[in-house]
Amino acid sequence: QQQQAAAPGVTMTGWLTKKNQRRFFVLAPPTLFWFAKEVPAAPPPDPRKAKNSCSLLGRAISRTPAATAADMARHRITVGASGKDKEYVLEAATRDELDAWLGAMQRAATGGGGGG
Repeated sequence: QQQQAAAPGVTMTGWLTKKNQRRFFVLAPPTLFWFAKEVPAAPPPDPRKAKNSCSLLGRAISRTPAATAADMARHRITVGASGKDKEYVLEAATRDELDAWLGAMQRAATGGGGGG
């Protein structure tokens, strides 16, 4: 379940799947952090404890096209490659979560922060 975060500078927090592993994601525009376990949104989490992070600024953020019929039921977001940062494919549990994350990440990629 995704949450609109109350901490200053944090737009969203919640669980997404990356490479078949559930990770807890924190969107603090323009940066997306991911953690092995849930972290509180307030105060903003310590980035040094993150498994990894990437800047979304200038990246293409889109729904991942379904390649097969089985993919139609999956709720995937593609974070396009940028410079030395590779492409990431993230999966939300539901269509509503996908839409919430997609909108927030697209705003972060274009320099718009703010909650949704």
